[in-house]
Amino acid sequence: MTCLITGCDLEMNGKHIHGDLHQIGDVYVFNYFGCEWVYTPAPSSGKIVKILDMHEMYEAHSTIVIPKDHCILNNNASEYIGRWA
Repeated sequence: MTCLITGCDLEMNGKHIHGDLHQIGDVYVFNYFGCEWVYTPAPSSGKIVKILDMHEMYEAHSTIVIPKDHCILNNNASEYIGRWA
């Protein structure tokens, strides 16, 4: 498992949660231990991973697993990964 971003927001259906983004093969693993869902869109100035299809995700124990092709990264997240990952 590769850590891509430490400290980003996962957004879905108008709500978001803060955590860390990892990758295993063709899936993203998002860990949000100790954080809670906020019922507003994520701040646009941050690094954001947006889930396009919540029916394709698995969530348990403060972890969300979702296929990479069911997500969109904003420019800040893409640039961060390009620079550091």
